[in-house]
Amino acid sequence: MNEQIKQIAERLRGLRDVLDLTPEEVAESCQMSLEAYLEMESGNKDISVSALQQIARKYDVSLDVLMFGEEPKMSSYFLTRKGAGVSVERTGLKWLWVMALLLMGIRQRFFCFAYAGGLLAVLHSITGWPDIEIGQLLALAAVLHATEGLLVWLSGHYHALPVYLKEPDGTITGGFFLQMTWPLPLIMLFQLLLVTGIFVVKSYV
Repeated sequence: MNEQIKQIAERLRGLRDVLDLTPEEVAESCQMSLEAYLEMESGNKDISVSALQQIARKYDVSLDVLMFGEEPKMSSYFLTRKGAGVSVERTGLKWLWVMALLLMGIRQRFFCFAYAGGLLAVLHSITGWPDIEIGQLLALAAVLHATEGLLVWLSGHYHALPVYLKEPDGTITGGFFLQMTWPLPLIMLFQLLLVTGIFVVKSYV
């Protein structure tokens, strides 16, 4: 029970950090004393369900999120770095996947989140469709490509196949064929689509 209370207290602090609120602001908006709210965040005492309901209603969060860290119909998650937060809508992530798969249907090498995000940005700028936050998607694509670049740098030289190409003038040029698939960026993006509850990542760098 004590461990569960501490987890609830941690989720309360995470919610407050995401909303960029002070304990005083939360206590005042939920009509409770500052001491009572700080005791809830400390996790040292039992937390009443009625108090959690009050906070959940005030900040439009499911009670299940605060109590269990789960919400089957969550529509966004939050990434917090040094106090500055960015939310990425799941709808935008789905469109990114759809566009990337459509591009792969044209040609395998076109399966690229940067291409997909760029095309979605152009469509949104011209037609206003789809209704997504382009800046968020492009930022996410940049993170995925940075991860991919690191993987290429670490292991891209493995399994290189020697090939010979015939130039238009008839000369033969030697080279290496490099084609590998790193599933990590795909797994990261897929997990973001399936994530439930409020997901807070903090950086202390």
